[in-house]
Amino acid sequence: TPTLSDSLSRWKKYKHVLEKWFYEPSFDTIQCSIASYVNHVLGQDRTVWLFALGGPSTGKTSTVIKPLSYLPDTYTISTMNEKSLISGFGKTPSGLLFNMKNKSGIILFSDFSNFLSLPDHVREQVQSQLRDVYDGEMTRSLANFKNPVTWKGRCTIIAACTNELEQKWKFSHDLGERFM
Repeated sequence: TPTLSDSLSRWKKYKHVLEKWFYEPSFDTIQCSIASYVNHVLGQDRTVWLFALGGPSTGKTSTVIKPLSYLPDTYTISTMNEKSLISGFGKTPSGLLFNMKNKSGIILFSDFSNFLSLPDHVREQVQSQLRDVYDGEMTRSLANFKNPVTWKGRCTIIAACTNELEQKWKFSHDLGERFM
């Protein structure tokens, strides 16, 4: 196991690489996203959902989402609809939540701002589903299954998004205070 000194040395090397290749990378955002991942892996009581906010082309995907995507139990998605999390396509339930090993994982959104472009009725369904996912249980009635399909598990979300999302989020807290 690495010591604290080893970890600090690796962090300094990583910071140096980021400073070389990115203009003013947000180290606070990077550290928060790593902490959110570690919180999930350690199985803490509450998951941490995180928005990585920044202007277009500021490196959110390159410095936060992409590096985390190489770690175990992460699932990257760029956009979603009401069937993305749980779907009834096929003979068994499918969708992102059912692809997770042990019904636990970290969903990484490379551009959560796409969420704003969803039609209102779809966005409301997705918001409702995300509330259920945060609480650890989601049930959906699907036309091709006799009984409702239920997922129980643990999910962390780290989402890259532009500042436009924050402006709209202030006026519509339909997901409550689940995101930092």
